[in-house]
Amino acid sequence: MKFFASLLRPGDVFKPDHEVWRFLFVMTCFGIGFGCFGGVMTNYLVEEVKMQDTAMRGVLEFFRELPGLFLIVILALLAKRDEWWIVRLGLSISMIGMVGLFFAPPQMAVATALIVMWSLGEHILMPVRSSITMHSAKPGQEGGALGVVAGLGSLGTIAGSMMVVGIFYVIKRFGFAGRTGFNTVFALVFVLLVIGLLISLTVKKGHAEHVKRPHLYFRKKYNKFYILEIFYGARKQVFFTFAPFMLVKFYGMDTEHLALLAGLCAGVNIFCGPIAGWIIDKIGYRKVMIWDTVFLMAVCIFYGYADKMFGREIAFWVVCVNFVLDAIITNASMATNVYVREISDSREELTSTLSTGISVNHLISILVALVGGWVGLKYGYGILFSISAFMALMNTLFALTIPKTGKAA
Repeated sequence: MKFFASLLRPGDVFKPDHEVWRFLFVMTCFGIGFGCFGGVMTNYLVEEVKMQDTAMRGVLEFFRELPGLFLIVILALLAKRDEWWIVRLGLSISMIGMVGLFFAPPQMAVATALIVMWSLGEHILMPVRSSITMHSAKPGQEGGALGVVAGLGSLGTIAGSMMVVGIFYVIKRFGFAGRTGFNTVFALVFVLLVIGLLISLTVKKGHAEHVKRPHLYFRKKYNKFYILEIFYGARKQVFFTFAPFMLVKFYGMDTEHLALLAGLCAGVNIFCGPIAGWIIDKIGYRKVMIWDTVFLMAVCIFYGYADKMFGREIAFWVVCVNFVLDAIITNASMATNVYVREISDSREELTSTLSTGISVNHLISILVALVGGWVGLKYGYGILFSISAFMALMNTLFALTIPKTGKAA
């Protein structure tokens, strides 16, 4: 099928005059590193840092999301730099975080600071990755191009997750302490980022375009996009922060099994990423925005109340299935990027608007992290995920206000 073929033949959706392979290779390197780090972070916090409850997890997430909140300011300071220079900066900053985690003692304050460093690099990459992808795409193939990048990112996450599984299997088999496994993963992520950085340095100057980014960019025609980003930031924060924490603390999932579950999610998304992009191109971003949150509400209910609906053992598997469904639904967030691409007037405007959108959804994310951690501690996971279901409902209702033509109101 066309959307699977595009994953193997990027030339079907990307312009021939762009150094597509270098870009995709760098994103894959980062995807593998992301998979490795994501596969161990929650268990590292619980087992090494001794994080005990959702409130502490919410506090860490508050700080981890701050780079996203201030992203528009950070990129404004880099207004004279081209997009590939910013890609290199993001990779370099994340490298510093990995080196710190390797050498530093597992203390809450230190771990928080270093995870924030990793997060800063990750967030710097977000808007320029989307912008490079869509402006490298053939006309009308923006969704497909985003799907290819998402699919390759998932492939990288599978590789990273399986590396974590293998590392911890060997570590436990030979009787080494858990910290040895975590440090091995941190070192591996560092090497992957170095490889990605070196490849990015080979991009020819003619392809490293400079895109002007204003210091602050709010326009009335993007109001719907900003509001959608608020709803998205609220509901995704609950899943990203508290779903894996619940699996580790409440259901006792160990590092290699959580990494295996993350790898399964990424494996499914190798296909679902391109499919989502293809669906966006075929039926339109508006319908995708509406229906993804309808499915998400059901996921929220099972996350929050599986232990009450079923026995604990069955509930564990229900939550694992939910984890995979949650990962699939996340692909629909590409629809908002395509929406902005359609109504933007220039590449500069697109990059700035995407950056502003990330900052907007992180404003609510950091508040949800703090409040959600407190709610989870005081009232339990059921109420926490019920709030997320409400955010999904509001997202659906607001998406209905977007004109059917896909044009700005």
